[in-house]
Amino acid sequence: MSVSAPSLPPAATPESPRSTQGTGSKCKRKRTNAAQVQAQFTIRNPAWTYLHLRLLTSSSSKLTQPDDVDAITFRTHLMSALTQFLGAHGAAIPIDVLKIRAGEVWVRVPRDDGAAVVAGVSGWVGGGGNGAEGGSLGWRVLGRSDWLASLETEGEGQALFSD
Repeated sequence: MSVSAPSLPPAATPESPRSTQGTGSKCKRKRTNAAQVQAQFTIRNPAWTYLHLRLLTSSSSKLTQPDDVDAITFRTHLMSALTQFLGAHGAAIPIDVLKIRAGEVWVRVPRDDGAAVVAGVSGWVGGGGNGAEGGSLGWRVLGRSDWLASLETEGEGQALFSD
């Protein structure tokens, strides 16, 4: 009795289509035009979290929103809140101020630190130093998202880049 080696199907080439096993029908390799090929991908873990914050001041029973605050003042108050809440780790969180408009600020922080930043700024009360009135400062979190355009409610996010 002789044993023969199993036969292998022929290699697939553009000229010779490969046959399927057992059916006898042949599948042809489809060629597509390079312009028709579309790529699909999913971003599962974005690198950044975007926050929309409002700085509030209180002085003798009224709560107001400061209009004349610059980027350095916003950043100073943010770092004060994070340092008070998280210590040295809070001071090390990189914060990018993206836009300032009428007492509100849009910032970008690393995604892993987003929850810590929200917790730190929402529970912070700082000294406002409004002269003799001696008011206090606080943050209100107006929005948080992994996508910047979803924080802006007007239009499709174009308002973030205009004044």
